[in-house]
Amino acid sequence: MKPEIVAATERAFEFTRRICRKHTSRLTGTTACLDTADEIKSELAQFCNSVHQQDFTTHPDSFLGFIRVSVALYFVALWLYWLNWYGTALLVGLVNMVIVAGQFFLYRELLDGFYPRRQSRNVWGVIEPTGRARQQIVVSAHHDSAHVFTFLEHCPAQYILLVNAGFAISIGLWLASGGTWLAQAFGYDTSATAAAAKWTFAILSVGVLPLWFFYKRQGTPGAGDDLICVASGLEIGRYFAQPQNRLQHTRLIVASWDAEECGLRGARAFIGEHQSLLSALPTSNLNFECFYQLPHLSALTSDLNGFVKLSETLAAECTAIGSELGYDIRSVRFPLLAGGTDAAEFSKAGIAATTLQGMCYADKGNWPAYHTTRDTIENVSWPVTSAVIDISLSLIQRKDRRVG
Repeated sequence: MKPEIVAATERAFEFTRRICRKHTSRLTGTTACLDTADEIKSELAQFCNSVHQQDFTTHPDSFLGFIRVSVALYFVALWLYWLNWYGTALLVGLVNMVIVAGQFFLYRELLDGFYPRRQSRNVWGVIEPTGRARQQIVVSAHHDSAHVFTFLEHCPAQYILLVNAGFAISIGLWLASGGTWLAQAFGYDTSATAAAAKWTFAILSVGVLPLWFFYKRQGTPGAGDDLICVASGLEIGRYFAQPQNRLQHTRLIVASWDAEECGLRGARAFIGEHQSLLSALPTSNLNFECFYQLPHLSALTSDLNGFVKLSETLAAECTAIGSELGYDIRSVRFPLLAGGTDAAEFSKAGIAATTLQGMCYADKGNWPAYHTTRDTIENVSWPVTSAVIDISLSLIQRKDRRVG
């Protein structure tokens, strides 16, 4: 491996180790998260032409808070169903489905106003090219860490079953409410089937109740998700800031977003406030996530539970360059129920984007580090980190030569 890649990887690991030792978790809105943003800003100031900060307001508890709202609405709908108020139960179930779809599947801010406000902080640095800028590349990751997910922490093998079962039961009650209401509206006798449904969903409630405990107030160390990715972005910026490596016609923006773990709010805030910067030149976004498993090194072609299309061209460039460099990397789609990455916000804004990552979102493996207290530097993959840095440097250099 090239000496400069080894040195960059070593520095990335040291930075991650230092921040994780100082801040055991970095939940959005906490002092630890804000202080981490300030430390990243100080790093950027060492080699960037200009460094910027954006403070914005979030309601971080709303993002996962919808799960308890959903559980509560399930039991309200079940109670209404037992009272034979099938139409009202159907309406409550519909509200539940809208909240789940909006808050999780589409990352909409439906419930934010019901939760406390917190201050969040994005930071980024700009490295100008030696000549006239003809394009810009945003290299990004996020510095906030996630809440500990209870099922992944204690029973990861049952994670998918517990999550899917809970939401499937809620959908089932909603459909049963609608079916019974329609049957009554057309004059059918529903007494027998309704009685059976009441007892069925009362018993199945044991499959919904665990969702109430889906996450803990505790935050993860967040070494692999996503501090090592921030550190890798810093190393890419540091490399191109050196006089012998300066880009000729590409403005490089090295960014670290806050509030990714509460619905991509940081990237969304940046894009919302800086449309003029992003539209000034042809722009692309190279985002980093979850450097855990080398066999799952990949570039995403979709995001946000598969509902947002990412740039297949950019992902193909990453995989082609990776293959040339000797890495086993492929393009993959983002699976349903797996969440999203900040690249989704850039893609929704019409910017070519992909995420380079090293984890299988559909099968997180035995005792994963992802969203658990095990997300420490010991569980971050050195090979994934060095591969992403190597691929990214080559990609950026090629894109710069292309517009030269």
